[in-house]
Amino acid sequence: MKLDAVKFGLAAGIIYGAMFFLYAFLGAVFGVGGDMLKLIADFYPGVSPTYPGAIIGAAWGFAIGFFFFTILAWIYNRLLGEE
Repeated sequence: MKLDAVKFGLAAGIIYGAMFFLYAFLGAVFGVGGDMLKLIADFYPGVSPTYPGAIIGAAWGFAIGFFFFTILAWIYNRLLGEE
């Protein structure tokens, strides 16, 4: 069964975006995970335990999830071959 690479990438992007958003949002609301968010911010500029940082994190998460999982589905389809 072949995967629709774009739909697979969208699904993964939404999940990754939600994870990044929730992590930064919970850091802003409850003040937990500040050190981990600093480490994440080294790789993804703009991510911080603030409300704008949560929005930026969601954008980064979506972009990274979409890009890599679309490529993963494309590779999977190529390895699967033609039916």
